[in-house]
Amino acid sequence: MRYTPLQALHTAAGARWADLDGWSMAMDFGDAAAEYAALDRGAGLVDLSFRGKGRLTGPDRAVFLHNMVTNDVV
Repeated sequence: MRYTPLQALHTAAGARWADLDGWSMAMDFGDAAAEYAALDRGAGLVDLSFRGKGRLTGPDRAVFLHNMVTNDVV
């Protein structure tokens, strides 16, 4: 099982955990109404650590990435 860097923060907030493709992920915090109220009055944090990361190297990396995405890459 793999754990995200935010595991301790979520645990302290009362997260309930589930396996998501080998990652231990916070699924909820036990009270949907309270979660919605927190989002409505403040902000939310979505832990996407389980998604992959890539590293591009080389002199043409910006041009390559610019041609792969819709955003302007500088």
